[in-house]
Formats: sequence, structure tokens, C-alpha cells
Amino acid sequence: MMDWGDGTYERTAEQLVGATEGAMERAAPRPGERVLDLGCGTGNAALAAARRGAAVTAIDPSARLLAVAEGRARAEGLSLRTAVGAAEALPFDGGAFDLVLSVFAVIFTDAPERAAAEIVRVLAPGGRAVITAWHPTGPISAAGMLLRQALMELSGGPPRPPPPWGDPAQVAALFAPHGSRVTSTDASLRFEAPSAEAWFAEQQAHHPVWRFAERALSSRQGAWASLRERSIAALEAGNEAPGAFRVTSGYAIYEVRVGERPARA
Repeated sequence: MMDWGDGTYERTAEQLVGATEGAMERAAPRPGERVLDLGCGTGNAALAAARRGAAVTAIDPSARLLAVAEGRARAEGLSLRTAVGAAEALPFDGGAFDLVLSVFAVIFTDAPERAAAEIVRVLAPGGRAVITAWHPTGPISAAGMLLRQALMELSGGPPRPPPPWGDPAQVAALFAPHGSRVTSTDASLRFEAPSAEAWFAEQQAHHPVWRFAERALSSRQGAWASLRERSIAALEAGNEAPGAFRVTSGYAIYEVRVGERPARA
């Protein structure tokens, strides 16, 4: 089982600040609003909402990353409640929040239907969620799909469909049974490194997903070396900066609106 506290996810989180700012513009948290940062990581979205005066709770499966978020909040003099937990079983009462934020987090759940139901459950009537999700296009996405395929082949199980979060129609279908409406806008982030090999080495050393993959694939001779070679080739194929490495990754910002729930008879 993958541990999001493994490695140094803080390095990746720093590169995602721009996406957090875009999510904040869409979410527009107000002073006093009850906000949940779902899959908070090092706290980018939680702190951004707290700076706007919201009452923020941050949840993540990694106790280590929660501690990082708490430390950042203390350093800024911000108040932040935290809880260890997963998107599929949120430890909160129904209607506990006005806004749920999830910046490249809930998209990693293995149970998207349950996660969507939980997001709607913990939102108050008229509440909203803002979720960022990568488009399944571009060189980094291609490298990620190679990683996913390699792990599925290693498991020996039946092929699994790709996650739904990159397709607005599938995301709308996740939330439709709960009476929620989804709208989306597109945005992008740029990633740079001295070379494609250097970018891959950074992920191998620090990113929990790639670290997990290296350990898992080490049980099959040549599997990791093959994934590395094919991933770097995919990255180079989309390189925008000959002599260095620069790629642009597109993503969606989804806004989920929860309708007013009818009163019980």
C-alpha cells in the first residue's frame, strides 16, 4: 500500500501552488465559512482558505504531511483543525462544511463513487466543492499512464479502467446521483528541469507514487529499468525546450454544486 508520507512530497507541493491559487479563485472562500481541504498534503489549499478567514479542517491519509501542514499554519499564526482519514470514509457529520477543496488529491482514490458520495454528504445544502484533476494528455500524463500500466501488469489482476477525473462527463456522472451539478474550466501548469532524465530522477527520489512503483517493480527483473526508459522517452517526446526540459500539463477545475435538500416529512 502506498504511503503519501513517504519521500518528500513537499517538493511537489511547492510546484502546485499555482493550481491552488486557481482553485481559490473559483472557490472564493468567505470569512467564517466551514472549509474542508480533502487530501491536504502539506496544506497549500488549507492555508490559502485560512488566510481568507475561513474555518478550515484539513484531512489527509498521511500523518506526516498533516504535521507539515500544521507547522506551516503555526508559522503563519493561522488556526487549522486536522484529521487523519481517507476520502472514501470521511469522519465528519453530514452537512459539516460549506466548501470542500481537493487540489490533485481525491483524484487518487480507488473508489471514486464512494468519494463523490462522501463529498456531497459532508456538504451543507447549497454547498460546493472545488476539485482539480489532471487532463489525461501531455508527456507527464503519458509517463503516469506507463507507471499505472506497469503496476497493473505486476499485480496480475484484470485491467482496470482509467480514473474518471480527467473526463468532465464522467465527473458529472459521479455526482449526478446525489443531485449535484458539475461545471468545469481548464487551466495548465508548467514544469521545468535541466533534462527529462533529471525530472524523472526527482520523482524517483522524492515523489511517493514513483518511489512506491520502484519498490514494487524491483521484484521483477528489468521492470523498473524498462519503465524508466519508456517514461523518459515519453517525456522527451513532449519536451518544449530543446537543451533543457519544459512541459505543460493541462488540468480541469471542477465546481460541484449541491442543491437544497428537501425537508424530511
